[in-house]
Amino acid sequence: IPEWEREQFDTSYPRQLSLGNLRLSVHYEPRKKRVTVEPIKGIRKTDPRRWELPSWNGWSVRYKKASRVVDIR
Repeated sequence: IPEWEREQFDTSYPRQLSLGNLRLSVHYEPRKKRVTVEPIKGIRKTDPRRWELPSWNGWSVRYKKASRVVDIR
């Protein structure tokens, strides 16, 4: 990604997210159009809701915590 497009790309496709008391790492799989989010730090017990995350239109979103993987809809 060219440096002059990096800021806009990071706004649309962030590598980390912060949802109040939960910090997430974001991984992209462009060939499968899949986004996987994993907790890095936080005390939140529930999974994030789809409306709390950025709008990745056309991408499927998964939440992975340890060995459990859940599709977020």
